[in-house]
Amino acid sequence: MEAWRKEKITSLSENLKASLDENDWTKVNEFSAELELLVSTTGSWFKGRSSWDGAGIEDPEVYICLHFISLFFKGQLPEAKFLWKRIPDSFGPKKDPNSNVSRCWKLGKHLWNRELSLFYETGLAGPWVDLVQKGINALINHVRSQNHTLLVKAYSTVSLETFALQVGFSREAAEEFAVKKGWTVEKSEDMMDCSADGKTKFLKPSKTLKDEVSKKNHRVEAEDLGRLTRFVSFLDSKIS
Repeated sequence: MEAWRKEKITSLSENLKASLDENDWTKVNEFSAELELLVSTTGSWFKGRSSWDGAGIEDPEVYICLHFISLFFKGQLPEAKFLWKRIPDSFGPKKDPNSNVSRCWKLGKHLWNRELSLFYETGLAGPWVDLVQKGINALINHVRSQNHTLLVKAYSTVSLETFALQVGFSREAAEEFAVKKGWTVEKSEDMMDCSADGKTKFLKPSKTLKDEVSKKNHRVEAEDLGRLTRFVSFLDSKIS
């Protein structure tokens, strides 16, 4: 490997790590994409750790995983699918369903299919390599925050079960999370409860919480409206 290429690869990997520490996933995406392009021209991108010739890269699998996670952050699931297809079948970790890279792609498929319980379950199961673990933790928090915002926007009242599914917590943890965020718990006898035991809890966002979310999202773009419509349609289909 030429000295200039090795130096560039080392610089990119260091910048990528710094962006990860700063939780700047736009930069992580840029650096990981550039890193893939640069290293792939050497023909060694998927040949394992030894082929990196001391370029400062611990393991190519780690950077592929961070590339996946950065695409998930940006909602670019089709691009993540193409990344998976670019990985040769001969690349060892791709053939191992328990490898970091295989489980990262599994997260993408769960997001694609809106299988949120499986997404949270896979992400939280571990173990992940340290750098990937940081990315997974950030991604889970991002999805949880995004879904919480959509719940506040879409519903004046929502069942605790639906809320728990969207934020990836148990019923008890979800209720505690909701109360801290500004939701109130409604008694089932005050609501229409069609559950078998008649003990479903409902959550209602406070006006303050509604106003806060509205201020943060004052400009609603067409993409946001589409995401919100799909979200409500998904919830309605799950309820019915």
